[in-house]
Amino acid sequence: MEHANIFVTSHPRIGPVLANEMERLGFVINKTTNSGVYSTGTFTDAMRMNLYLRTANRVLLHLQNFKAEVADEL
Repeated sequence: MEHANIFVTSHPRIGPVLANEMERLGFVINKTTNSGVYSTGTFTDAMRMNLYLRTANRVLLHLQNFKAEVADEL
């Protein structure tokens, strides 16, 4: 799988701690916020994040963009 956008959530004000943990594990850091870290990587990277990150709540892998104007298009 090619690289995708990943957002890793954390408790409020723990984002910088999470970014430090991700850097030590060798993951790419694109942007850090107070409540999470934006990254890029493969599906395998997302699975590794789920296994090894201790300060993360969720690892969200962006799969696809599409336009939905009404609920039935979802």
